Amino acid sequence: MAESAIADGITHVVATPHASSEHAFDFARVRAARDDLQSRLGDRLQLATGCDFHLNPENVTALRKSPMQFCINQKDYLLVEFNEFSIPPAMDQMLHQLQLAGLRPVVTHPERNGILRAQPVRLARWVRVGCYAQVTAGSLLGVFGPGAKSDSVSWIAQGLVHFVSSDAHNLKSRPLVLSPAFDFVRAQLEKKRHKRFSWRIHSQRSKAKCCRMCRKLPMSGRKNAASAFSFSSPSTSRLRALLCSQECEVREIPFHSKEPRPSPSTSPESSPQNQRRESAPVQQELPQPREAP
Repeated sequence: MAESAIADGITHVVATPHASSEHAFDFARVRAARDDLQSRLGDRLQLATGCDFHLNPENVTALRKSPMQFCINQKDYLLVEFNEFSIPPAMDQMLHQLQLAGLRPVVTHPERNGILRAQPVRLARWVRVGCYAQVTAGSLLGVFGPGAKSDSVSWIAQGLVHFVSSDAHNLKSRPLVLSPAFDFVRAQLEKKRHKRFSWRIHSQRSKAKCCRMCRKLPMSGRKNAASAFSFSSPSTSRLRALLCSQECEVREIPFHSKEPRPSPSTSPESSPQNQRRESAPVQQELPQPREAP
């Protein structure tokens, strides 16, 4: 699996075994395995450790005693996995408590969770209060079915997804590769860019209006078409494919703009909406979790 990652161009990998009632998490054993494999790989691939954390009572008790051993690279990002049978309302308070303790919860593969797919408002609420969301690369490629794929693409477009992971388990059905998913997302965003765009009027000589259906000038106004309009698609959000928190090595793709196309009869520079948009930041930072008292 390490060799397949290197061949795919991956430079950092986080090993995240399950930490649940069925799979006990032994940090010392995980670190020993990591050190042994790292010594054999040398500097060709950097390895870090973490876990896919289940919020059961035993894990929460252990988390209070030693939180860093469960986090990615022993920092503050904690992968949180929910079961598909029940997500009680008390989980909202639990995620809030994790943030108060200085941790950054990352909800893993929500697109494969039937409850969250049926109630996406819960995921949106968690992201709004400062949590992160991570989808699986295989979900974007249809490995887990058309529903998981469509939800992943939709949530990415809504700005609810922050990371894309391999969630690798083997060499065939769930390999340790990211480039196919990366290329898919880039292609999807290129399509969105051409579907959602805005026209700006640069020349006052031409009074021709743009046809909303075909985005072309009417025949009477095509004389100054090249100098009158230009294509623009400002970036409003980004998708980040997480490789590792060790050195913050992140690939970024600009998202398409969701801003409405300004009316040709109104000057974009003098529009009150544009004035407010220019004074406001393009993208707000997620709230940082407070430290526990």
